[in-house]
Amino acid sequence: MPIESIDGQTFVAFSDIAGFKMMMKDKDRAWMALEKFYSCGYRILNEQSTINARIEGFFISDCCVLFVRPNPNSNNSLADLQRLLLVIKHLNSEMINNNFFLTTSICFGKFKYQRRIELDWIEKSAVYGNAYVDAYIDNENGRPKLSPGLCRIIKDNLPEEIKSLLGDSNDYIIKGKRRKHYYYYWMLSDKQQIRNFNQEYKQAYGKRRLIGFTELCAIIKDYSNGVMA
Repeated sequence: MPIESIDGQTFVAFSDIAGFKMMMKDKDRAWMALEKFYSCGYRILNEQSTINARIEGFFISDCCVLFVRPNPNSNNSLADLQRLLLVIKHLNSEMINNNFFLTTSICFGKFKYQRRIELDWIEKSAVYGNAYVDAYIDNENGRPKLSPGLCRIIKDNLPEEIKSLLGDSNDYIIKGKRRKHYYYYWMLSDKQQIRNFNQEYKQAYGKRRLIGFTELCAIIKDYSNGVMA
């Protein structure tokens, strides 16, 4: 089912498979990563309820763009963000359980997706807006560099009511970090775990050049599955 055009203010997430360029040296593993990414993403988006705002998206190579299509009968930006975070949590959880990392940046702002004429051999679409551009730039070139498995929300342009409410619910483990971002700890079930997770993550990430990403993957997987709770 094709994505309908959208033009307005909403939340947009840009997510990609961390380390995919290096992964392409092993074509079987690269293909497996794409297969998991696409199949998990399509299933998660297809299974969501349509009562409130709906999360839609499109997948291109090792990247996906997810966005909130708000319910025209409601105006609850926090609920919209929470629904997007739930999709991101499920997608990250399934990918890490298959030993693949994602990195995800989220931005609120202008977003326009426009369907164009389709022919049997070509499909055209146009994507505009600062929300998409800023999420993409933050994911690819933001500072500090976004590390494997992590997700963050860009503070600029967030509605004030969102800034005042972020982190109040234990269902969504969010903590402000530096001036530019909130970090969403999708793999945690309690805010008390943040300090321990950050310490273990930092140690494992620092050893990646010697032992690879196996230990880092195991840490995220254990927290995600409640082993470290």
